[in-house]
Amino acid sequence: MSLLATSDDTDGAWSLIENEANPGQGPAPHWHKEMIEGFYILEGKVDFEIDDEDRRAGPDEFVLVPPRRVHTFTVVSDEPARYLILVSPGGLEEYFKEIQELRAGVDEWPPSDMAPVIEVMERYDTYLPPVE
Repeated sequence: MSLLATSDDTDGAWSLIENEANPGQGPAPHWHKEMIEGFYILEGKVDFEIDDEDRRAGPDEFVLVPPRRVHTFTVVSDEPARYLILVSPGGLEEYFKEIQELRAGVDEWPPSDMAPVIEVMERYDTYLPPVE
């Protein structure tokens, strides 16, 4: 993961992150109250699920995820996918840092006690379904 523009760089307005994920990888379904996410695919193919809509995106394609939409994605290409994540407001980069610290402190992921993970998620406007 590379931080191209952080919340500090943009006075909190947005963040831009470049990420690479292996085949089969992707986050658990989640949603945001206020955050808007945009994904621009650089390499590979990624299947997105946004509410009840499925969409496959490949190089040079953009997927927008508005607030309050349950979403997830999975890398479906045989090779890793590389993509940009644009979030507004900014700050999601701190979420990834904190989650990485939690992962380093446990033997299995996800951990049997999800309370610390959920606490970090909610601090960064990230919630497990259902939508409130």
